[in-house]
Amino acid sequence: QGSLHCDDVKGKDTTIVLPTSQKQLRACLGCRLLKTSSQWREPCENGCSEENTSNFKGMVCFMDTSDSWVARWQRSEGKVRGVYAIKVYGSALDAQARRDEEEFDRGDMEDDGKLDEDFDDYDDDYSER
Repeated sequence: QGSLHCDDVKGKDTTIVLPTSQKQLRACLGCRLLKTSSQWREPCENGCSEENTSNFKGMVCFMDTSDSWVARWQRSEGKVRGVYAIKVYGSALDAQARRDEEEFDRGDMEDDGKLDEDFDDYDDDYSER
């Protein structure tokens, strides 16, 4: 869904990844490929980060990333044809931190008691001063 295959063009990859809607667009943090949030249930067609964000600016569509100066400027040479964000804000580390925070808020993080022990050790060291 969202990927099209065209007739072979000069022996190049014929996959084109297009968003199925203009709503709820998200950009890959690794390559800036744009897809809808429902399309991100599948991994990135460029094989990079599984992390994506809605925090991006601008769009550009590449039909031939090997012959485009814009693709070179955007460092998108060799990527699948499709729609890309011009600028993406955030990083995979930000996305991991957000997921950890959501797990913590839901109570999914395990309490192994180690944090309490570490705090007690710190408290003892600090009170000795």
